[in-house]
Amino acid sequence: MKKILLLIITLTSLNAISQDINIPDVNFKLYLLNNPYLNTNNDKEIQLSEATSYSGEINCGYISNQGYDLIKDLTGIEYFISLTSLRCHNNRLTKLDLSHNIALSKLNCDKNKLTELDLSQNLNLTVLHCGSNRLNVLNLSHNKALTTLGCDNNKIATLDLSSSLNLINLYCHNNQLSTLNIAGNKNLEYINCSKNKISAINLSHHQNLKTLECDINQLISLNTSNCTDLVSLRCTKNQLKSLDISQNTSLLFILCDKNQLTYLNVANGNNYNFKDWGFSAKNNPDLACIQVDDKKYSKLNWQQKDTQANYSRRCK
Repeated sequence: MKKILLLIITLTSLNAISQDINIPDVNFKLYLLNNPYLNTNNDKEIQLSEATSYSGEINCGYISNQGYDLIKDLTGIEYFISLTSLRCHNNRLTKLDLSHNIALSKLNCDKNKLTELDLSQNLNLTVLHCGSNRLNVLNLSHNKALTTLGCDNNKIATLDLSSSLNLINLYCHNNQLSTLNIAGNKNLEYINCSKNKISAINLSHHQNLKTLECDINQLISLNTSNCTDLVSLRCTKNQLKSLDISQNTSLLFILCDKNQLTYLNVANGNNYNFKDWGFSAKNNPDLACIQVDDKKYSKLNWQQKDTQANYSRRCK
């Protein structure tokens, strides 16, 4: 009896090891078969044992010279339960079920046709790029480990980042955001929230911030005084009337064209390190005076301003 039971267990185990998984998309299957780290026995199928034991990266992002066409269906990915990185960008995916891929730490699904993305089971996710899809909603309440988020070029109207306190890089440009609450995301170093409908940004706790790109919004004020590490600022095409970056002593690059500025203070003690391309304040017709470190230096090196605006060490 014991011998029979042992035989049954052995046969069951062997069957599980040799079981072929269902991969209906021809191009996805072709990619997997051509990857020797995945298709370890070099046959014409991917076995369950091969899928479950693989802990590396799947990079099936479309590149025309790789010998396969665009992928429409990623069915079969659920068997890769130890997968840590998935790159499936530049394809034609309309759905993506990653609920079984709980070890996943990096995901790039940019440039697909996704209308929803459920990441509630992916608690280990640190890097997420889901830009250029058709997302209206992105729920990140379970993704506390995120350090990089790229959700640009979607239709997202609200974005709750209150759970992602480790966030360092944020790319949320070209969406439909009217607000951006990042008060708790104190580790942010890079923000690109351009091309939205944002009227205010609270940067009072962001001394680590190095780059801020907030062009083409509805900002009426912008206070960067606490952003002591800020190096680059782009805030063109807003409704700013006043802008003071005198406390941003590390700043080397500022573009504030096409606002409604009447006051601009760029005297941050670091103007000599600016280059000509690093300063531009054109198309601010009511701006008569720009406060700088050295009037002669700025007049000689900074040409990107309106003719009526003059440089001065002190603007009245």
